[in-house]
Amino acid sequence: CHGMNVSQYVNRARLLAAEPRLRHGSEPIGVVMESCGFRSKSNFNRECHRVLGGSPSAVRAGTV
Repeated sequence: CHGMNVSQYVNRARLLAAEPRLRHGSEPIGVVMESCGFRSKSNFNRECHRVLGGSPSAVRAGTV
């Protein structure tokens, strides 16, 4: 019904919670990643590219 599988839906929700913290916060990216429910850096990076269009550091820098 949302055009994605359950895993993608959950990861999208997690990234939408992480996005403002990456853009406007000063917490280390790893802290944001873990507190938003991601257990693996590679999965966080992959999903960040898929949902937000770039790496977590690019999101933080405002280049995405």
